[in-house]
Amino acid sequence: LPLSRVAAFAKRLLAIATVMDDPSALCLVALVRSFFIAHGKLMQLVEEDDSEGGAGGIFRSDIDDPDVSNAIGSSVRPELKMLARRRHRSLSQIAQNILHSVPSTGPLKLNPQLTSM
Repeated sequence: LPLSRVAAFAKRLLAIATVMDDPSALCLVALVRSFFIAHGKLMQLVEEDDSEGGAGGIFRSDIDDPDVSNAIGSSVRPELKMLARRRHRSLSQIAQNILHSVPSTGPLKLNPQLTSM
């Protein structure tokens, strides 16, 4: 599966999650986290590029073909930041975990109960 297709799907799921209720959004964000674990190169969607001011690409959600939608050149940070501010603790924790490149150790690691969703 091309990385561009996975990135486009993740970007769309996170955009949808921002307008869903917390329990539903939690399911989508947990799914997207599994994409980040399975496809390590997706981490570029959450990286901050200090010299360029972040990912400058614009995701073209109006294009039906995910391979040319520029998902790889865009960022999911705005969606994740929005989800990280939600009141639902588990949703906020998973969004923060993805924002920080899915660490498995340290203060931003997830509780093992959350990772088995």
